[in-house]
Amino acid sequence: MNANTKALTRRAGPLPGLPDSQDGSALAVVIILALVSAVMVAAFMGMTLTEHIIVNSNSDSIAAFHVAEAGLETGARLLYEDMINTPQGYEPSWRDGRFYLDSYDGGYLAEDGVTYYPTFRVLAGPVSFADGTYTIEMANIAGLDDAIWVRSTGTVRGKTRAVLSKYRIKNLNPWNNAIFAGAGAAGRTINGCVDIRGSVHILGEDTFHGTVMEMSGSAYIGNNYIGLPLTLASRIPMIAEMVDGRLFETLDTEVRVRYGQVSISGSADIGEDGTTEIVYDAQIGEAKMRVDGTYVTDGWTGNKGASAVYSDNGTDEPYDLPVDTFDGFPKLSDPYEGYDSYTDYLRDHGLVISDPAALAQLADITRSSSFSYSNEYGSISADGNGNLTVSGVIVIEGDLGIGKDNSGMMYYQGSACVLATGNVTVENDLIVRAGEMFPTMSILGVMTPNTILFDRAQLYVQGIFYAETQITSTKQTIVTGTFFSDYFDMGTNVPNIFQVPSVLYHLPQGMFGSFNVFSLRRDCFREVDLGATE
Repeated sequence: MNANTKALTRRAGPLPGLPDSQDGSALAVVIILALVSAVMVAAFMGMTLTEHIIVNSNSDSIAAFHVAEAGLETGARLLYEDMINTPQGYEPSWRDGRFYLDSYDGGYLAEDGVTYYPTFRVLAGPVSFADGTYTIEMANIAGLDDAIWVRSTGTVRGKTRAVLSKYRIKNLNPWNNAIFAGAGAAGRTINGCVDIRGSVHILGEDTFHGTVMEMSGSAYIGNNYIGLPLTLASRIPMIAEMVDGRLFETLDTEVRVRYGQVSISGSADIGEDGTTEIVYDAQIGEAKMRVDGTYVTDGWTGNKGASAVYSDNGTDEPYDLPVDTFDGFPKLSDPYEGYDSYTDYLRDHGLVISDPAALAQLADITRSSSFSYSNEYGSISADGNGNLTVSGVIVIEGDLGIGKDNSGMMYYQGSACVLATGNVTVENDLIVRAGEMFPTMSILGVMTPNTILFDRAQLYVQGIFYAETQITSTKQTIVTGTFFSDYFDMGTNVPNIFQVPSVLYHLPQGMFGSFNVFSLRRDCFREVDLGATE
């Protein structure tokens, strides 16, 4: 290597005693990185703090939603208590402006009776719950006496959310049906052109899960009064419900079977496909065609089965009451208020007829019958022209037979329950007098521990009938009222029964089975902005 090359080589290295110029660049980079790191750490801490605040805020919002839900459940319980604690003699209603809440604030809460539709009024609150509070409000629904809006507002650390539900309540007392049965249908057959308008409730037996009701031919369970003769329609209250500003005729028909299947074959149906139908022979212009609900745990059978059921809730819902709601089929022989049986209770609180001559008259009442029996508990009389007058509690220690001579229409007036310890036969028309309304003005309830037989064609009957053993209506009888029996037999010759919902609140004094069985149902649920009314 020559001298020039050596010189160039030396010149390429650092000068002795001077710092390397790259050391300054490294220091600058370190400082910049430190500053960037500091900024990033600060930003991260800010983001973490913001995220923490957001998380807490979301957590409080979620908590407020759950608190609102808890308030909604409390509101449902309070409304249920209002119904079950309504004093005897008052029709249970959320519209009456009063609340009978035994467990609320230790006693009775009375509102001032001011109408509160369509604005919400406070039912309870603010009530402390978990880390927040809820306030429960409610509002009536136009046209519905058995439904109500409930809004619950939950608040947790300044976060507020509100939820809204519509609740409906129904009294499932046996008399709030067209047919209430224990074991079910004798022979398990409803065939021919049998027409049942109104609810059917069958308890069945927990040891049997086969067919308890068999519908064949053109048998039908419906939700309206289409086809009801004017003679009967003019003597019962209208049935109507406002839906979307339109008035519909509806019986709120539901079918319940606790144990056992429902068989549907032929052209039989429960409800009809479609929404409404024009009704020409009733008092309302449109009628609901689908039934409101079916609740059959063991399901459907027959060659049509569930395909012939047209119900608002489909066909898959199970029986919706606790199985112990009815501890067996209610019987007159059951103990009651310190008595060995309900029959004994009625004997001690009613007009008891046991004279042989009187029993002979009552076993064969005709249009020409003339008699009068009474005491401080009850009375029954006939004027010889086909007019009966009844009141209170009447116990007949034998059979009751009405119209065996088939001599024409018989009429009654008054409110009474009649217990016949023998059998009951109805072979003549028996309806309330002209100018009377069934059941609001006149109602006859007939009871027996044995059987009731409707045994003549083309009968018109208005009343409610309890038979501990069996009710048979095999011919072209048209009944407005209720059949309540362990077994029922609707035969093959076009019998009809039309439920009258107002029966439940006009039961005669002393009538068996006058207890409440309320079922509360939530129809809808959604979150709402505060200020929403529905």
